[in-house]
Order: sequence, then structure tokens, then C-alpha cells
Amino acid sequence: MKTRSAPPAELRNRVADRFAPGYYLTDLLEPRQVALAVAQALGRPEDASRLWEESRRERRLDCRGLRALWKERNSAERSSARPRPDLHLFLHIPFCRQKCAYCCYHSEPLRNPRALAEYLSCVEARLGFFSGAFSGRPFQTLYIGGGTPSLLSPRQLRRLLRTLQDRFAFDPAGERTCEMHPVSVSAAKLAVLAEHGFNRVSMGVQSWHTAVLERSRRGYQSRAAVAEAVAAVRRFPELSLNLDLLLGLPGDDAGSFLRSFRGVLDLRPHQVIVYPVRPTGSFLAENHAGREERFTAHLRRAYPGVPEAAHAAARAAGYRCEWVPRLGDLAWRFYAAGPGLSQPRFTAEYDDFDEEPISIFAVGPSARGRIAGRWSYQETIHPCRRFDPEEEVFRGADLSETDEMLKYLVMRGVRGQPPSDSRFRELFGCGVRKAFAKAGSARVTGAGPRERLLSALRFIDLAGMAEILQGSELRLGAGKRTLRLRVEIRRTGTDYLETAGGMGLLVLGELSAVLPSEGYWDCVGSVKAAFRGAVQDDAAGNPAHVAASCRGRLAEALGRRRLDVKVLRAP
Repeated sequence: MKTRSAPPAELRNRVADRFAPGYYLTDLLEPRQVALAVAQALGRPEDASRLWEESRRERRLDCRGLRALWKERNSAERSSARPRPDLHLFLHIPFCRQKCAYCCYHSEPLRNPRALAEYLSCVEARLGFFSGAFSGRPFQTLYIGGGTPSLLSPRQLRRLLRTLQDRFAFDPAGERTCEMHPVSVSAAKLAVLAEHGFNRVSMGVQSWHTAVLERSRRGYQSRAAVAEAVAAVRRFPELSLNLDLLLGLPGDDAGSFLRSFRGVLDLRPHQVIVYPVRPTGSFLAENHAGREERFTAHLRRAYPGVPEAAHAAARAAGYRCEWVPRLGDLAWRFYAAGPGLSQPRFTAEYDDFDEEPISIFAVGPSARGRIAGRWSYQETIHPCRRFDPEEEVFRGADLSETDEMLKYLVMRGVRGQPPSDSRFRELFGCGVRKAFAKAGSARVTGAGPRERLLSALRFIDLAGMAEILQGSELRLGAGKRTLRLRVEIRRTGTDYLETAGGMGLLVLGELSAVLPSEGYWDCVGSVKAAFRGAVQDDAAGNPAHVAASCRGRLAEALGRRRLDVKVLRAP
């Protein structure tokens, strides 16, 4: 096998400490696809779980087409001797009281209660339409997220949960979680959850400090409100409690974050999860000059020694964590281990980044689902005011059993866990060597992270790697106002204007700053269409090529509309 030259120092420094010892399979994909895979896996195991399917051409389906795929898959599983993949149901509530400045999930402020009522009616119709596809197939878990599900009134919540229970079967011992905002928690809503078999509530605290919350448009939340919400949950012993914090908020630093962390531990929840902020385009534009590398550098400067200090504080408070966290980790999870507070054990837990094959029936705009070994998809962002089974609201990529095998091996490798051949046989019916008999492999041991990275990347053609990793920008201008858009490899959790294949179009600012109010949505549609067409032009998935094609397509489309909006020369 030909040995490639070592990667540039900048690339080594970005990802060296993210590659753990393990098996690195080679020749499984073309070099360009492997380069895309590495780009997506830079310190983000959750991206590695999707990197194989997202580098493929996507196709769109309506509800009828998706229902047919679910029926086909569930029928095949009934006749298979292998373990059935866990089946999860995720329901997205896309409304909130006020959009927080850091939020990377799709949601919109609830200005008119009618919008929520219309959405719930649409969801009920959708659930009824799909229920037959899951006949005889219980869900292991149920997760209601947002947005802010606790905006629902007790009556609305009861109606929704009754619909779910009437249409589907659930494992009574599996996880059932509802996300709630501390400000909108009430005893009546918690009673409805307990009545319908829910066993977990997850609340976002984010920070203990008013000044930090105010900078994120969340200043209406107080410590007193959090304490009252926690006390309310405590009155329902069947409900375990998780509290979330965010790392990297504007105005926060090592000292204030650790005070927040200790304050949350003092509330004695069953679990605490710390999420580093997943910066959106607008968040980066407002706080870090639109550059993610500046945000990453800020984390290193502002939070030195914080992972180790948080780990020590948690252990002293009676919480356990399976490893000392790192700034680049997706999440830091701490579990209560003291008397009377140990984390309840569920027969299954909701995890959309599982290394093993899983299926997720996802409902709601922007929700991500997957049919194990068949299709990975995301629901597009659309109004959801009425149910139309023939509207193509799903986009995704076909999956095969080989894709599931690759996901298992890649996730194990990125997490530093050698693949279990016995578990591989249980899942896929054959061993790793037989599954990839023609693939070269290497096992790297007794080396530091940089050496392991070099060993892995020597199997990759690095031509154009820097170009792929960096992304490429285009600009729109109207008078003296300008707007930057970036074409890049798609990153999980990023709020893109549009996605296609493995690419995303990120807006660094507000489109309304340059697009006219009259015909605004038509103009947005033109931008999205130009991007999708550009991605189709470039099968290799190079952001620079896509951006160049997008400029030409968009200039032509805006010219036809005779708008005072210009596509400017590339920066």
C-alpha cells in the first residue's frame, strides 16, 4: 500500500488529540469520500455516526414513501434471527417563549397560540397515518424535545400523549423523556407526564448567572425559578431529573461556569449533562467574527482546566463520570451515585448517536430519523399547519448493512474502544475480517495521539483536504449592506439554511438585511435552489467548487427577478 505524505501541521494540531487507539480500515471508500469522513469526524463522534450516509446523494420522500419504507423494514425484522435494532420515537415541538441566542435547533417564538394548536392537530394526523407501519412493533423509548415542549398546556399535553399511546406500543421500562423549561414547569403538567408512564424530565438551566443568561436572551430565567421547578419534579418520585448546562456562552468563563456547575450539583438531580455550545452562523457572527476557529480558541482560553475541575467537583459531590471530559467532547455526563439518588436503570435509553444499528421514527420539522440499514433522513423545515401525505417533507440517503457495519467500527475507533468481534457477529451475522476481507487494516498501539493520527491519515489522499475542511464563502449585497454565506461540510447540530448531500449552506447574519420584504420567501427559495443545484454539479463534494457554482446560479436567478440584490465577488 502506498504511504501518503504527512498532513499539514495545522490539520495535525486540529485533530491529533481526537483520534484514539483502534483499528483504522482502509480502502473501504474512495480517497475523496474518506477525506469527507475525516472532515466530519473532527473531534465530533456524533458526526462520525452519520458521516457515511451524509456523503451520498440525497433523495426526497413524502409520507407515503416513508411509511412504505418503515413497513418494509419492520416486516423484514420480524423474519430475521438477528437482534432487532432498538426502535425510538422522537417528537419535536418547534416553539419556544423566546429564541435563545445560542440555540442550534429549529424553533420559533410562539406569538400566536393558534400556531401551536394547528401544529398539534397536524402531528396527530401524522401519527395516525404512520401507526399501521408499526403494528406489533413496540418502541423502546419515547423522547419529546424542542423548542420547549412544556409550553403545552396540561390539556394539550394529555391530548398528545393519549394520541401516542392509542397509536403505538411502548416498552413500559424504557426511557420516556420530556424536555421542560424551568419557567414553564407546573405540577399539573408533571402529573400528566407521570399519568402516561413518563420516567424522566430534562431541564435546561444553561447558566446560574443572570448576566450570562441576559446576553443569550434568556434573562427571564432566575435561580429561584430553577429551584422551584426542581422541587416540583421531586414531588413525583417516578420522574428522574436531568439538568443541562452550556459551556461557551458569551460572558461566561472558567470561574462562573464552575460556580454554575456546583450550584446545579447542590440541587441533587439524578443526572447533570454539560454541552459545549454548538455555534450557529448567527452566534458566530455576533460573538466570534463569524469564524468557528475563533470560538474554538475562545473555549481553550476561557476554560483552562475546567474539565478536570468539573470532574473533581462531581466526584466530591457523589456523582460519577465514566471518563475525565475534554473541551471537544459532545457532552459531559455525570450520574448521581449517592444513596437514594442513583440514576434509574431503563431497559433502553434514547441515543441518536448509538454506534450499533438503531431506528428512530422522528416527527416534526428538522427532526432526524433513521431506518436501520435502509434510510437516514431529516424532516425539512416547513409550516406544519396541515397534514398532506403527498408533500415531500423528508430528505435523506439510502443505507445498507455495510453502512451500519462501518458506523459501528468508526464510532468505536473515534471513542477509543476496539471493536468487539463477538458483538459484531451478533449484530451482522459475520466477523469483522469476513465482512471486510479485501480491506487493508492497521492497529496502532503504544503511541501518542499525534502518531496515531499520522498512522490513520497516511492511508488518505490529502490532496485538497485543506480546501475541503475550510469551506468557502459567497456574499450578497444590497446597497451598502452585505451578507456572507458559507458552503461547508455538513456538521451535526448546525442550523443551516439548506442542506444537500453532505454539504450545508450557513448564513452568517440575517437574510432580511439584504433580501427585500416583498417576495422574501421566494428569494429565500431561489438561494436554496441555487445551492442544491450547485451541489448536484459537484459530485466530489468540494465546498469551493459548490460555492463557485452557487454564485453563478444565484446571480442568474436574482437577475431574472430584477432585484436590487447582487452576488458580490468572492472574499
